[in-house]
Amino acid sequence: MTKSTPFLELAQLCQRVEATSKRNEKIVLISTFLKSIGPEEVPLATLFLAGKAFPESDPRVLEISYATVSDASKNLGQSRLTEHLLMIRDVYNTLERIAETSGSRSRDRKLSLLQTILTQTSQLEAEYLTRMMLGEMRIGVVEGVLLDAIAEASGVPSK
Repeated sequence: MTKSTPFLELAQLCQRVEATSKRNEKIVLISTFLKSIGPEEVPLATLFLAGKAFPESDPRVLEISYATVSDASKNLGQSRLTEHLLMIRDVYNTLERIAETSGSRSRDRKLSLLQTILTQTSQLEAEYLTRMMLGEMRIGVVEGVLLDAIAEASGVPSK
């Protein structure tokens, strides 16, 4: 059985990483998290930390505007509408579905998918998910920090 990590844990990591300006502390926070999750979740978590939905080699794009995210966020209230924990894989699967949505009325279908996932998020999760989708992560995770964290998590010397 594969391990499933709640998306909330990834959002909390983003908050801790953003709160520090110390490069080595960011590396330790990220590597510790990567060691704690299942191997199949590592690529998804690293993409998210880098502020990307998909790898650079993947031609898929979300094509979501601020207006669409804003519309999806309206009337959601302060608390979750469900007690089901949102997992990292759930978020990625929804992003894949959003990227695959095209054609007539695609904005409405994307809006529906966004509303569905946002109803399952806490305020913290929604903040970092929205920032990632809009390409505005800005938590201080540059490529070098992420590579060093991956190296540390895997036990490979970074230098």
